Amino acid sequence: MEARLARHPEDWSLRIRLIEAAVRRDDMAEARRYVRESPDESPLPPDLQYRLHTMLVHGRGAFALFGEEAPVEPHVVEKPAEPQPERREEEPRAEPKSARALSAPDDELKLFLRPNPAEPEKPKATEPTPGAPRPAPVPVNLKRLREKRGRKWEHLRAKVLLETVQGQTQRQRRSQAGQKLSAFSLALLVHVATAFLVGFIVVSVPHIAPPQFIAAVEVPDPSTEPIPVPPKPKSSDPKTAAASGMLPNVIGALAESPVAIPEMDQTQSVDVTSLMNGVAPLGEGLSFSGDARETSQVNFFGMSAGGKRIVFIIDATPEMLVDEKGGMYAYDKVKNEIGIMLAGLNRGTRFNILLYQGGRLLAFADEPVVAMPSALRMAVEWLQPLNRDYERLGLGAQEGVAIELAGDIEPIPARDLAHYPKAIQKAIEWEASAIFCISAGYRTLRRSLTPEEMEAYRKDLERNPGTPGTVDPRDREAWNKAQERTREWLQKENAARAEKGLPPKVVLNFGQLVQEITGATPPQATGGTPGAQMPGREPYVPEDIEKLIRNAVKQYHRESGVEPPSLHLVAFLGEEEPMDDQTKDHFQNLTRKNNGKFKLLRGLAALQNVTGRE
Repeated sequence: MEARLARHPEDWSLRIRLIEAAVRRDDMAEARRYVRESPDESPLPPDLQYRLHTMLVHGRGAFALFGEEAPVEPHVVEKPAEPQPERREEEPRAEPKSARALSAPDDELKLFLRPNPAEPEKPKATEPTPGAPRPAPVPVNLKRLREKRGRKWEHLRAKVLLETVQGQTQRQRRSQAGQKLSAFSLALLVHVATAFLVGFIVVSVPHIAPPQFIAAVEVPDPSTEPIPVPPKPKSSDPKTAAASGMLPNVIGALAESPVAIPEMDQTQSVDVTSLMNGVAPLGEGLSFSGDARETSQVNFFGMSAGGKRIVFIIDATPEMLVDEKGGMYAYDKVKNEIGIMLAGLNRGTRFNILLYQGGRLLAFADEPVVAMPSALRMAVEWLQPLNRDYERLGLGAQEGVAIELAGDIEPIPARDLAHYPKAIQKAIEWEASAIFCISAGYRTLRRSLTPEEMEAYRKDLERNPGTPGTVDPRDREAWNKAQERTREWLQKENAARAEKGLPPKVVLNFGQLVQEITGATPPQATGGTPGAQMPGREPYVPEDIEKLIRNAVKQYHRESGVEPPSLHLVAFLGEEEPMDDQTKDHFQNLTRKNNGKFKLLRGLAALQNVTGRE
């Protein structure tokens, strides 16, 4: 089958069988390779799309969902085909089936059979009783058998009609211009006649007769009797609930909400019906996002959401590769999960992938692109080399489009932005409807020095430059030897890991590792006089980041009439890595205030539990 698929790569009937065989063998990398290498970009039938997506998401567990068993099967090997006579050059070669023809019949003949209802049914053969003697073999009369076969069609009393199915020809659409013109002329004539006849209608207004008598009423003296004051009528204007004035931020309705919204008084009402595009089907549940072909639903490490413009943000720093989080294998798991999410996007959805390390942003494309099969394959291939080279971790070896922010947004200017806040602001500038981010945790942002502070530091440095100290050569030599011993230890450690099939150890601070392995300390300079000190840079607080994202949404979404995005964030930490309450509250506030969710994952085991695949 591999050879046949190589000759006819667009034949999805072969490709589906090979994908199922790979999934049964639990070889998900091989199954995804078959999906990526398909040159046929025509849409699959809905049942095959569901089956293919379920197998890629659940692996061998998908066959239990289909009601099938999933034993480990070897590669499918078909029997060698019998030699066929050479075809003539003028004989047209049958084209392999594409994804559009998977459900079409193969035969070109139609068989019409009218059975004889009066013919009695043949009795079914009964199984021999255990232990009973078997009957003696009856000799076969070949002459009688041939005569019986010759009278087969006479007793059948049926008609067999063989018709050749001719190639369907496209019927020429008949012009209906004459009928449309006649209908329009008739309607116009009827309207003109109706208006002409209405002009003859006389409206009769009855004349009211004058009163026949006059009644005199005595008016009391206002000075003697008080004038009654009528009671103030209660306002009958309906008061809308507070929930009616809120903008709809519905991403998907999977179940009825158990929270009841109380009715509250409100003096003003907001009409939100004009903001809804109507209900459209979207995977599970309903969505108010409009055209279902442009909307995709994404399961981002257990958090389900969707939209028309989706941006994936991935932390590319070496902090994502430490042993406490599962090393480089855990990061490969993250990339594979992103690839599965990309494979589930609809063709009308626009997407992009954004990587960040410090203040640097690198993207798959300069703006979100349509999720065509070719673009999805290129995105998966572009993501695979990330953090695979142990000698060049981070964005140093990654190719892509360097991205910069469009401008400053209060309260953090663009020059001070880095890490996930900078990537989220760029996704908002792209008017993303759903943002999914996985990060190694919170990183502090510091304010840049103002021009006045830099000028004051320069003048202070000129007045007090200071004098450098000296380092003892013996201390420097001891530190160099300690570094060399640490490199040898790290080389042996990685070699032992490779023999066990483990990823190499990622070191974030080599100087700290030297102190842990050898106990040596870095050499310190002695003597000299201290010079002018650069003023400290004040850090931004988490509330500043939350305010920055809120102002960005207001500028690029609300003021432009675009539906606000949903922001979903996953913090990927080590098994023993701490997270203080302030950082956890910051992530929860950042996602909750932007219609999203927050999830905390620790280590490789957490990734396996979320995705459901080993």
